[in-house]
Amino acid sequence: MRFFGNRNFIFIFLTFLAGIFILFTAPRDPDFGWHFKYGEYLIQNREFLRENTFSYNMENYEWANSYWTAQVVSYSLYSSVGEAVAGVILAAILSGSIILILKSGPFRTWQVISGSVLLFIGLVFFLAPVRPLLYSSIFMLFLVYVLLYKKSVIKFLPLLFLIWANTHADFTLGLFVLGIYNIRILLLDGVKRENLVTHATSIACIGVTLINPYGVGLWETLLKETHPLQFSWIAEWVPMSNCNKMMVFFVLSGLLTAGLIEMKNKRSRAWLILAASFFLLASTRSQYFSRVFYLLGIFPAMEMLEKHAPDFRKLLQILGEKNKKKIVLTGKVLGIIILTTSAINFTRKLYLASNHSRWSKEFNYPYEEINFIKSEGLQGKMFNPYGWGGYLIWQLPEHRTFIDGRMPSWRENDYSLLEDYIEITEGTEEGLDLLEKYTVSWALYHEGDFTKALENSSDWKRIRSFEGSAIFIKIDK
Repeated sequence: MRFFGNRNFIFIFLTFLAGIFILFTAPRDPDFGWHFKYGEYLIQNREFLRENTFSYNMENYEWANSYWTAQVVSYSLYSSVGEAVAGVILAAILSGSIILILKSGPFRTWQVISGSVLLFIGLVFFLAPVRPLLYSSIFMLFLVYVLLYKKSVIKFLPLLFLIWANTHADFTLGLFVLGIYNIRILLLDGVKRENLVTHATSIACIGVTLINPYGVGLWETLLKETHPLQFSWIAEWVPMSNCNKMMVFFVLSGLLTAGLIEMKNKRSRAWLILAASFFLLASTRSQYFSRVFYLLGIFPAMEMLEKHAPDFRKLLQILGEKNKKKIVLTGKVLGIIILTTSAINFTRKLYLASNHSRWSKEFNYPYEEINFIKSEGLQGKMFNPYGWGGYLIWQLPEHRTFIDGRMPSWRENDYSLLEDYIEITEGTEEGLDLLEKYTVSWALYHEGDFTKALENSSDWKRIRSFEGSAIFIKIDK
């Protein structure tokens, strides 16, 4: 009972709750649907889905699915306890994991709380609890913790990478960080016997990534997905444009960079400075990498807080007891405001997530459009927005997609479905001709240049308008 009455435990528990409140979201990631269906297929058929059964394009394309473990967990949770409860569980896993890893380091409770809240705020924009990168974020944070503070655990890292390679493609970024760590050892310490275990373990970390359902095919798939087209078109691979996300990035990057600059034992930690600097620079080109930078930079930031804690205490002494009490009270009030605000927002998010139609409409997914399509019994090949592909795979499985979130990097020789999709949606005459090539029978799309082009074409007819979208059918002649 003394443990549960401990003040530090209460603060940590409240931080854990704040993490759930901040991170929780409905399954609104554009790729959630196809991840869910892959997990469903594996559970129900006891075999890995190797064919492209969700789209009528590129049916024979060989694609290694590195997310299968996360997909099994996602399907099992969401199909058994529902969207709201599953979201809470996954948010709790992420919140708890962050706190446990940070608490395992040489930090005091207030530092753990500060670092955890910073990561919660940084990760909330990535919808981490409903994406496989939930696990990748935990694994990356744990990897950095081990390399900084728990070198005795390095020999067990192959087990981490074995799981990672079967959960999320970001294991490649983990290998990149581990590689820089080894290069630092070789450059500064040379080849020494005491480092051989680390080098051998790192080589083993690469080798175990071949232990997956696709073998070397996983690496072949990942190499194909480095084509530059997606880095200029897919939302998470382009620079930030959301004002709130940019503000958080500038604040966090400033704090974390200051921590890197002031980091202790810079010579032995040059690998972290180099890796974090790389991902900071990469974040300016692709917002996806800012998440990795947050995970790499949080430990230096917490060390910086520890380093300047005496300065803060001296400042409080200079200000006097009365002002000290005011500052402490301000901190407590700020904590209460953060917890209360996040709790209120969580209540709203939980209300949305508890009803599928409610959150679908809130986040502009085609819930009503799908009901209409089913009621009208539309037949033939569908043309759909890229961003709705995953949702349609999940909620409209009887119609295969034109394109979805798996496919932007898929290429066969010089052919790219994404390039054709972009040309079609520009609404040009050449783009509409491509619809003939793909024998599209009907189209569901957002109102814009493409729908205007269909409206002006004698080959297409609008059969239903919705708020922000429309459905057209091909006119038989």
